Amino acid sequence: NSPATDSNMIFKQDRRGRHLSWPHAAFDTTTTITISRVARIPDPIRIERFRRAPELGPSVLFFTGGTALRSLSRVIKLYTHNSVHLVTPFDSGGSSAKLRDAFNIPAVGDLRNRIVALADESVRGNPEIATLFAYRLPQNDGVDESDDDSSNNLRKELDDLVSGHHPLVSAVPVPLRDIVR
Repeated sequence: NSPATDSNMIFKQDRRGRHLSWPHAAFDTTTTITISRVARIPDPIRIERFRRAPELGPSVLFFTGGTALRSLSRVIKLYTHNSVHLVTPFDSGGSSAKLRDAFNIPAVGDLRNRIVALADESVRGNPEIATLFAYRLPQNDGVDESDDDSSNNLRKELDDLVSGHHPLVSAVPVPLRDIVR
C-alpha cells in the first residue's frame, strides 16, 4: 500500500479499507488526518451489541392500532427495551367492541395484545403471566348467546379467573398471583 499523492495531500488506504489523508509535509507543518469507514446496514456489530444488552438498544416510536405490529413487537423486544408504542383504543371489531359497548370503556384488546407481545417471556420474566394475559375467553361459535348453559359456563370461567382458581391463574407464582388478581 504505497501512498498516492496529489498536489498537496497524501492519501493511503489501510488494511481495513479506511481512507487516511494528511497534508504533505513540504506544503504544511500541521498534520490533519481524516478517517472514513464504510458502513454496512444493518450493522452486524451493533445488532449483536443490542441483542446482548437490549436496555442499550435504540429508541423507537411506533404509532399503531390493532394487531399491525404484534409480530414485530415480539422480535424488537429482543434488541431494544427503548420502544414506545402509541396504541389507539378505538378498536371496533370482535370482542373489544362488545366490551366497549357493555362497559363503556376504551377498547382494551389491542392494548392487552401489545403488552403481551412486549412482555418478557423468559423464565426470569415469568412466562405464566404472559400466558395468562394472552388468554382469550372461548367464543360461542354457533351457540345462541341467550343459552343459559353458555352464559353459566362463561360466568364460571370468569369467577374462576377472578377468584384465582382458574388453571392459568394457579400457574402464576404466589407473590405475582396476588398482584394480578
